Amino acid sequence: QSKGKKPLFVQLVLDNIWSLYEAVMKRDKEKIEKIVTSLGLKIGARESRHADPKVQLNAICSQWLPISDAVLCIL
Repeated sequence: QSKGKKPLFVQLVLDNIWSLYEAVMKRDKEKIEKIVTSLGLKIGARESRHADPKVQLNAICSQWLPISDAVLCIL
């Protein structure tokens, strides 16, 4: 970290989550579509056109990183 390197967790997980968050909040449709297709997700038209960007973010994250699956795999 002293040489400006990021930890592996930040590189692989947090940077990806942050870039998704920024794209949705800035309403960058091109980048959102690229992320959704690369992850193989299917977001409904209702969620993608919603006025509140948090709804779209929630729809993407609930399919990409479902918390219930992550918690149940640990048990």
